[in-house]
Amino acid sequence: MSGNFGPPIDGGPTIEPWGSAGGVDVGPWRAGRGYSAGGAISRALPGAGLGNQVSQNAVETFARDRYVMFNGEQIYDVDTSSIMVLPTAVNGWRTLLAIRNSSTTAIDIFIAFGVDATSASVFRFEQDEIMQWDTAVPQDDMYVIAASAGARISIAVSQITLPDPAPVESP
Repeated sequence: MSGNFGPPIDGGPTIEPWGSAGGVDVGPWRAGRGYSAGGAISRALPGAGLGNQVSQNAVETFARDRYVMFNGEQIYDVDTSSIMVLPTAVNGWRTLLAIRNSSTTAIDIFIAFGVDATSASVFRFEQDEIMQWDTAVPQDDMYVIAASAGARISIAVSQITLPDPAPVESP
């Protein structure tokens, strides 16, 4: 990966801040940056040499959206009346949602987000069908209904709670 793209997004546990390094503008030398095998940023500035020297102003990074924790699965019996099985996350965001029609017989299940499910809902699952959202994950209340009694749905969902933003210091 090279070019004048600035600091890497997932280059390692730290990212150098924008601006200058030791009073030298790093802009013209960005294309010459290299990366060590360990993922830390190394720099190719005149007189600086190469190495894994990360400044004290570097910020730690952690891509929280790349990791999920399911804390088990949720299994619901589904009938011919729409029920809410997954409320909107409070103080957090869903990062992954997996749904399976785990019915033991061939019963279709219909899913809707934000409104009661009906047989006309967009998402229809036949027995043992699975769908996973992991990029653009629906955040609304999730409702489900079955074409006939005796259906079952299995859900695995992961959520993150983002930290409060750091206070802004005035100069």
